[in-house]
Amino acid sequence: MNLTAALAAITLNLLIFSISLVYLKRIGKSDWEIFIKRLFTSVALRFIIVLATFYICIVFFNFPKLAFALTFFITYIIFLGMEVLILNSFSNKASFRRK
Repeated sequence: MNLTAALAAITLNLLIFSISLVYLKRIGKSDWEIFIKRLFTSVALRFIIVLATFYICIVFFNFPKLAFALTFFITYIIFLGMEVLILNSFSNKASFRRK
């Protein structure tokens, strides 16, 4: 059962990470100001989705709470770090027009 909880947490975080990368590529062609507004909006919405997903999995599924929570937050931090590195390399390559 612990393995099921860990795999579910990793899968959910991988899905959230994949969606964020697709969205980053989509908004990457915008001007700097629009890019920043959309980026922060997506971060806020994604955080709400992460909290809601975490709550739903803890309450409605019979996962071991500790195994799921630790795996969920560890993989969330790993994927968030990867996203920051990708965003940094992406913003270095892009030519944003600042006004």
